[in-house]
Amino acid sequence: MKNWIIKDIEGNELHSGEASTKRELIVRLVNAGVSMAGADLSGQRLWHCDLSGGDFRGANLSGADLRGTIAEKANFSGAIMRGVKASGFKSTRSDFSNADLSRLNSERSNRRTSMEGAILSYSRFNGATLNGADFSDAAMSAASFVGANMRSARFRDANLKNADWTGATVISCDFHEANLTPTYKIAENHLPDRTRLAVVSGNNLKKTKIGPGNMPFRIDRMTGKLVKNAAAAAATTGIFYLGNAFSLDPDIDALKAYIGTGAGLVAAVAAVNFLKEKIEDTIKDGALAWLAKSQVAVRCAVAKFVRRGCAVGDLAIAFATNREARRILKHMNKNADGGVLHAVSGMISGTLKVIVCDRKKLSDALVALSAFKEERMRGEGDVILMRLGKHDTELPKAVLLDNEGKSAAIWDFKEHGGASVVWNEDGKILEAVGDRRNASRWMNRDQVLGSFQRAVLFDTDTPDFEYDPDTHGVRQGRDGSLVVIKTSNGRIDNPHGPAVLTPKNERLWFKDAKQVTETGEPYEHSDEEPGGFGIPGLR
Repeated sequence: MKNWIIKDIEGNELHSGEASTKRELIVRLVNAGVSMAGADLSGQRLWHCDLSGGDFRGANLSGADLRGTIAEKANFSGAIMRGVKASGFKSTRSDFSNADLSRLNSERSNRRTSMEGAILSYSRFNGATLNGADFSDAAMSAASFVGANMRSARFRDANLKNADWTGATVISCDFHEANLTPTYKIAENHLPDRTRLAVVSGNNLKKTKIGPGNMPFRIDRMTGKLVKNAAAAAATTGIFYLGNAFSLDPDIDALKAYIGTGAGLVAAVAAVNFLKEKIEDTIKDGALAWLAKSQVAVRCAVAKFVRRGCAVGDLAIAFATNREARRILKHMNKNADGGVLHAVSGMISGTLKVIVCDRKKLSDALVALSAFKEERMRGEGDVILMRLGKHDTELPKAVLLDNEGKSAAIWDFKEHGGASVVWNEDGKILEAVGDRRNASRWMNRDQVLGSFQRAVLFDTDTPDFEYDPDTHGVRQGRDGSLVVIKTSNGRIDNPHGPAVLTPKNERLWFKDAKQVTETGEPYEHSDEEPGGFGIPGLR
């Protein structure tokens, strides 16, 4: 037996105890519920042990050996896991949010993080850095990559069914024979959009099963073929390709209308750079690689414009700078004094997305509220939601959701003037301005946002669309449908009302991904119903 010391990443003693090996001590402490948050476990051999439920938040696990280890429902959020060996690692329903799983890049090694054959279903990699990580043959169904960044990562033969790529940046990754297919038994147009705001470009999608609802991956596959065709031709073909890359993007006409010549400028710059390269009579692999690299750069630039100008052709959604945002706030709440405007406008950073909560944009509004509740807004910009309803001044007229977690609400009490409250990331009040006679009704952030959402549903004549925001979230279908999912497993489910609300106000009820009747009974399909659910196009 030996006395072992476990230090934190600053070099201070965190834990100590007697054991035959340091590995034995770590396993014993974790199984006893002792937190390893902030621990320095770099290079530690932790293979073939049980670390389930362990708390490794912010720990340094660089170069650690986790091969064959079980760590179910563990918390690795913010952990440094560069160059980890974790083939055969089993860690379902775990949290890897904001973790760094990129290459080790030390003086001694440039080793990839290896999770080949790992079982990571329902785990969260939101905001994580996965550059160069290897997830070949991994089971990652219903995994979440919201806001994750990955370049040159490997997902060969991986099971990525129902994975959530919202806001992710996926560049030059290998998805050869991977399966990204959504498995919901629901009409394709109603499938939740799990690639919203994602930047997907330059990836290997050979023999990849993409399926419906993953449009950026489908576009990337098409543009990848165009790149090869362009490289097989001459420089003029490259210009033709670069000038037409935008036609493959959805809502591109609205985008062009929004940024004017900006889109053309992006293409022109890339085309000029392309011409500067010496293209020989026989196109070599190097030229192909360069063209592919240019294509990635162009598509990333376009995607950023799309992020800023999403659906800008629709007046219900607009983008504003700081100065314009203040005008919007003033117009929206013209009775508010300078203090109210100052309290809220101080939150706004850069670009603000304004959503008018009418029926047409109901899905955008509820998705934004759900994303804020689930802390999935990072990288999407600030959002302000404006109610159209003029009744019941006790309810907020608008709420502002900051992508760093802050929020605000604005009231218009008519003859009594306006009021506003600003909350920090934890829901604590930072500032409250204006008429406070009814303060007890609107000081709690979660209650205010909940009442605002119910008011929006009432304003749009959809009051029966209820769900529990603590256990469920809202996603947007490709046709604008509202789709309720259980956040723990990503399955379509809603015990409190319809799980799908289409733009035509059709309602579908689901329980654990299976369609049921309104009363919860198994749904029986008639022979006349095409596709099984009475919805044309069901797959």
